[in-house]
Amino acid sequence: MSSGASVFSGCSELTNVVFKEGLAVVRTNMFANCYRLPKVVLPASMRRIEGSAFVGCTALASVDLGGTETICDKAFEGCTGLKAVSFPAGVRRIGAGAFSGCTGLATVALPEGVEEVEAGAFSGASVKSLYFDNADGGLLDAFSKESLRTLYLGADARGITGERLGDCLSLSALLVAKGNPEYAVDGAGALYDKDFTRLIKYPAGAAASCYTVPATVRTVDAKAFAHATALREVVFQGPVTEIGEDAFDWCIALERVVFPSGAGTVGAGAFRVCPSLETLRFEGTGHAVPTFGEGQFLYAKPVVQIEESEASRWTSALSALGLSYEWIVDADATSTTPVPVPKSWIQSKAGHILSACGGDYEAAAMAPASNGVSKVWECYLQGVDPEDGDDRFQLRSKVEDGGVSMWWEPDLGTERKYALEGVENMGDEWGETNAGTRFYRARVEMP
Repeated sequence: MSSGASVFSGCSELTNVVFKEGLAVVRTNMFANCYRLPKVVLPASMRRIEGSAFVGCTALASVDLGGTETICDKAFEGCTGLKAVSFPAGVRRIGAGAFSGCTGLATVALPEGVEEVEAGAFSGASVKSLYFDNADGGLLDAFSKESLRTLYLGADARGITGERLGDCLSLSALLVAKGNPEYAVDGAGALYDKDFTRLIKYPAGAAASCYTVPATVRTVDAKAFAHATALREVVFQGPVTEIGEDAFDWCIALERVVFPSGAGTVGAGAFRVCPSLETLRFEGTGHAVPTFGEGQFLYAKPVVQIEESEASRWTSALSALGLSYEWIVDADATSTTPVPVPKSWIQSKAGHILSACGGDYEAAAMAPASNGVSKVWECYLQGVDPEDGDDRFQLRSKVEDGGVSMWWEPDLGTERKYALEGVENMGDEWGETNAGTRFYRARVEMP
């Protein structure tokens, strides 16, 4: 049994409809622009909702689809008040634009039996949470990806790629059912294959500033990190053979990426819009020089850090990219100090202090030096012996010809950066020295 097309179209005073059991089809435009209709409950006998059946029903807040199997094109288009839709287990097809413009629809849970969701089915709907089970990743094209925050992949979900999730600008949580044989997530909510050898997608809406990629990962999907605007540093723990196209595109805060043993092929545009990128660090020796696709580094020219012995192999590749390089002074250095201190330096210059700290390099670097003034890590900057009580970094001065002359001991020339700051009264904010300066301090930094 069915009802006639457009039979209630434009009935602006219609506020209640009872659909009796036995009704199988709601015809085209049947309730179009019934903008006072608040609720629809369809019977278990319902099988098909034809195109534009409820288009423009702006007061419609909830829909129970009963036994519906097919929802045709634009069936609920422009139902801006729609907040909840109960999809039955038997639904098989959702047509193009079926729920387009449903700006109040925040959550969609598609049942196991859904077979086809056409492109744009939920376009313009502000869906923030999407749950689906045995659907292919192509289903994502049916949604406005910019608003999606949570994506739940059921036991049989498949066909998910970084590229398909690349425009999910607000995505902050990826969840995977325990029984899914293809996908897994880590503690940061990033999506991987089951063996953690392929990084599919890091959630662009995540708030973390740093992310460490597991050592098992060998490939990174296209757009895997795209639009992750909070990220400042990414560290790969293992060798990566392939980084997909646009992998880091629009990571606007990204400053540093670390590769422990090369990066194989880097796809076109991988670092296209990364205006804050300062450093690409390649540790280790003997690995292949990465092959960079076109369209890299349009808004920044990062410095490439490599081992000194690798320079001859990297020169031509870096020159072609317009990049400069610098040596990795010591890849094995402290990480908790304000500046990295080579562990080899601590071992040679502060051996007794290292022993007293039980061989803990981090603790030794932060320990007091024998001069009673500095910490060990500060001695590294100052160029003094941390185990010689008389060896101190000193700022000396004298008044000569009516002016103040100052110098440092030891004088390390261009090996360190020095700054002289002053204030007129203690408690003032330190700044440049001037005629009113009464108190001075020296600051030293790595070059």
